[in-house]
Amino acid sequence: MKRKLSLILLVISLAFNAFFVGGFFWAKAKMKRVHSREGRARMIAEKLDLDDAQSKVFENLLDRYKTLRKEKGPRREAFWSEMLKDEHDRQKLEDYMVGEEADNHRLEMLKLIEEFIDSLRVEQREKFVEMVKKRSSSK
Repeated sequence: MKRKLSLILLVISLAFNAFFVGGFFWAKAKMKRVHSREGRARMIAEKLDLDDAQSKVFENLLDRYKTLRKEKGPRREAFWSEMLKDEHDRQKLEDYMVGEEADNHRLEMLKLIEEFIDSLRVEQREKFVEMVKKRSSSK
């Protein structure tokens, strides 16, 4: 009887350990997704349950967003180089933040987001906006 009870407790203990280890690796994989742009994009697509046409619009948005970020790279570098100077040129810094190129960048981003949101159903739009608000408020 004692042997049978010990065996049962051993099996239960091993099962709990297996679930703990499995949960650890599952959570670790999930957290890796959250810390990359591509992972977050995949999570958004899954949560919104996008159909094929919506997925294509979403992929297009991501591709164009990457292109915009690359195009903005030299300007960003110039901004930080200016910030490192002992006597930085305030006009150059303001142009980066609110100049014509900054406005064009924001307008292009607006077009991308608008195109994506227009492809969503009403409940998907609400869910997407809620996710964006949640992310913005957690920063």
